[in-house]
Amino acid sequence: MLREHVFALPAAPRAGHAAPSAGPLFT
Repeated sequence: MLREHVFALPAAPRAGHAAPSAGPLFT
């Protein structure tokens, strides 16, 4: 889960605020 979250950060740097929202989506 953490790894996916860390991946989402660089994957969407402009959507950094969306990264936390993507957390539950990845899970």
